[in-house]
Amino acid sequence: MALAITLLIPAYNEAERLGDAMARFDHAVAKGAVDLEVTEVIVVDDGSNDATAEVAERLLDAYPHHRVIRHQVNQGKGAAVRTGVRATRTPEVAFLDADMSLDPIGLPAMREALSVSLAAVASRTVPGSIVDDATFGRIAMSRVFNFMVTAGTGMAIRDTQCGFKAFRTSVARLLFHLVRVDGFAFDVEILRVAHLLGMPITEVPVRCHNVGGSTVHPARHAWAMLSEVRRSRKGGFDIPPVTALTVRGAKTPTPDMVAAAVSPAVAGAPVPVLSRVGAITVLLPLIGDDEAEAAQAALVALSGPVERTQLHLDDIIALGPLAPQLATTNSLA
Repeated sequence: MALAITLLIPAYNEAERLGDAMARFDHAVAKGAVDLEVTEVIVVDDGSNDATAEVAERLLDAYPHHRVIRHQVNQGKGAAVRTGVRATRTPEVAFLDADMSLDPIGLPAMREALSVSLAAVASRTVPGSIVDDATFGRIAMSRVFNFMVTAGTGMAIRDTQCGFKAFRTSVARLLFHLVRVDGFAFDVEILRVAHLLGMPITEVPVRCHNVGGSTVHPARHAWAMLSEVRRSRKGGFDIPPVTALTVRGAKTPTPDMVAAAVSPAVAGAPVPVLSRVGAITVLLPLIGDDEAEAAQAALVALSGPVERTQLHLDDIIALGPLAPQLATTNSLA
């Protein structure tokens, strides 16, 4: 049975809490919300100075598909999730906070949302959500922060920083290539760039349990997150361009043929394939130069001349809303 989704768990100094968190995950498995036969679980240890990686290895050992990836030094939650996205080879990918305060029993609803959207965001504010033991201060700070970071963007997302999100993997790779915020504000900017690229996003109700011991402090980290958001929007991060390979002409191969030709060159990483009139374009986000060269050679062997360009965010925005262009295996149902 083919793997369908990867669940990423970024973790930093979570050795003491990971056991209880994975017990909540096992409960979701027992209830049928997570099918371990088609789900890969990846814990990304973000340079912990405790036994997080060792505990994760032990807890995940019983799962048929699992990995623990380690950062040598702490880089930030955004960097940890980007590492996981880069390693993902399944069609869908989700990430979830290591404390499982956001109940993984909601995974089926997130996956259902991906049948009509490119991204699904768990939200503690939409009808149907249940939030246990939330403090007034945390709720107020969250809502103020959400208003401040979405003002003027046109985004209608009501809970941008909820730590449970799911994407088509090809789309996640593009977003994490284009957003280099490594701290807690990364998911805010991911959603903003998705909005700029015309990607539909669905908010999904979630059950949230207050879990003690969090390293996130609303007041202190809110200012740090706002600083990251401001720096990102002023172009303060070095964002590498995305390699694009375009095949043109009346006899261009089908998108499926293009995707199949490129897949071995990029080690099976799902990448966006855009279908336009008279042209097929493959975007290669989070792909190294050697793999891009191999992908180009594979397309030349398939169809002849290939146009290779380097696209920045503004160039990709200029292509128009991406959702209607995403072809075949990437497309909306």
